[in-house]
Amino acid sequence: MQRVFNQATLANFLGQSPSTVARIVEPLIKEKILLYERFDRGMKIFTLNEAEEKTKALIEFHRKLKEL
Repeated sequence: MQRVFNQATLANFLGQSPSTVARIVEPLIKEKILLYERFDRGMKIFTLNEAEEKTKALIEFHRKLKEL
């Protein structure tokens, strides 16, 4: 199941400010780990790029950490 967030919802989900999220997502978008689209008056919509090998590696790394 793929989750889609706007910046404010993602910030709330992560417990961070929208400005912190804006700063953090920029390099993730650059590395194609996150995808985004501008929607309705400039709102950014984010989702994981699950087709990207870097994303797959990060998900696998997270899964292994949880097993420790």
